[in-house]
Amino acid sequence: MMNFNRFILVCLIGSLIILGCKERCVDSDNSNNSDVLKTTVAHFNTVIATVDSNNGIVFSSNIGDMISNWETEINYSEINVDFDDYFIEQNNSKYYIIAKDSTSNSTSAVELVLENGSFYERSFPGQTVTSPPLGETCTCSGCESTGPGTGKECQPRGDDGGWYCTDCSQGTCTKSVTFKVGGGLIAI
Repeated sequence: MMNFNRFILVCLIGSLIILGCKERCVDSDNSNNSDVLKTTVAHFNTVIATVDSNNGIVFSSNIGDMISNWETEINYSEINVDFDDYFIEQNNSKYYIIAKDSTSNSTSAVELVLENGSFYERSFPGQTVTSPPLGETCTCSGCESTGPGTGKECQPRGDDGGWYCTDCSQGTCTKSVTFKVGGGLIAI
């Protein structure tokens, strides 16, 4: 009986040591910088932006082409956009590239994945198992509100339930979600 208890104790301690080592090994392999978030969310392979040594965001050199491609994909729907501003925003522990068209009062968002200091466009499964992955864009437009305190109106937001647009005090905020094989920001 004493040998059986020792055997169980040795197995338990051995398991704890192995699990502890596995956890340390995974952390050390992911990144040397503990401030860089490692995710396991599916994404396309084109780098949209990177985090520099001062935690600033540096967009890819071809970001202008990516933004133009994004506009083209949205313009296939009933909304016409010409973005005049874009930036990366964190909301509810998720990252988004946000683009604004001040002329049409439209704001669009694409979810990003931050992995090892680089931002990538998140990819979503296609219609079937063999379908290529899709990029997903949400555009909120049509709000006529202006003035102090209206800056956060009619903005695309995402949560576990999907995309939604924040409220609008004047006018109607309309949501449009578009899907693109190969991504909304990048072309295949």
